[in-house]
Amino acid sequence: MFRSSRPPGTRKSAMRRVIETSQLVIDVLKPGGMSLAPDPNALVPGTPPRQGIQSTTEVRLMHAAIRHLIRSSSYGWDRAWGQPINQEDLAGTLMTFSTIVLRGFEKLNVHLSSQQQDDFIRFWSHVGRMMGIHEDLLPQDYGQAKTLFRSIARRQLRGSELGRSLMAALLGAYEKQIPVPFSPRNQCKLRLLPPWGGSCGPVGRPAPTSV
Repeated sequence: MFRSSRPPGTRKSAMRRVIETSQLVIDVLKPGGMSLAPDPNALVPGTPPRQGIQSTTEVRLMHAAIRHLIRSSSYGWDRAWGQPINQEDLAGTLMTFSTIVLRGFEKLNVHLSSQQQDDFIRFWSHVGRMMGIHEDLLPQDYGQAKTLFRSIARRQLRGSELGRSLMAALLGAYEKQIPVPFSPRNQCKLRLLPPWGGSCGPVGRPAPTSV
């Protein structure tokens, strides 16, 4: 996906991806951003769609286009790898917006009630549903979400040359945005907050100490 749209491993492209993803998070988390009810503040009643729904739909269409491009071009996709941007990929990525966020709160001693945690998981499962993730891969509480994430991580969390290249580009982009020197260890700690350990090694970074 990265190669098909922009040169891999560049700071500019890495930061652009961060900004695009951040905008999606902002759009879906706006009050009413994912509501199916008409927007009373729209200039024309009922239009356009709520911003969160619109952004989610755009991402789903982008995934479909990239999936088609990868399979039908000379990208070099090995069919033994399965479907690009498949259901497991999507579900695992969704967990980074929900489960890992809650685990990060716990590491930072930000305490939420069980109800708040479960509500947060269900909200992001609603987002995942609109992105086309199958219902049986959408957790309905924090416990289910942690189990799903661990299962996917055990299967998929591995190092690769492209992953290390992308992480180097991402940290390089952050260095330009934040004029404070960070060691590679602290960079990984601040950027990833790996909730169950082992997240830094596959991308070529030393494991962080506890937050």
